[in-house]
Amino acid sequence: MAKILVIDDDEISLTILRGLLRRQGHEVRVLDRSDRALDCIQEFQPDLVVTDIMMPGSTGGAVYAMIRKKVGAGLPVIVCSATRLKIKQEDPLLAHLSKPVDSSELDETVRRLLASVNSNTSPPPSTDPLDEDLD
Repeated sequence: MAKILVIDDDEISLTILRGLLRRQGHEVRVLDRSDRALDCIQEFQPDLVVTDIMMPGSTGGAVYAMIRKKVGAGLPVIVCSATRLKIKQEDPLLAHLSKPVDSSELDETVRRLLASVNSNTSPPPSTDPLDEDLD
């Protein structure tokens, strides 16, 4: 299965996501600080990143923008949030999940993004990648 990096400042969320993803057969590494994301990505070489959107320091939007700028358009990103904030990029390798995360929705999203990696046509990140979803 896939190598997945999970970034979240909440220990409970990290534990839940790690457990769900491991039960789906993935190798999972967790980070409780977004400022170490690039180092961990370069060392772990994940196939997919799951990040919280609201964290101290760098937000999930900043993590997403850093991934697109420093790693490239081919690394899928799932943004999980208990807020209404979303990353406003049109990107086939970006997905949003609401917290608490549903196991089957997480599994389907991971599978869809990993299957889409080869057909990626992601645009460059905007300078302000966060947007409040008012739907």
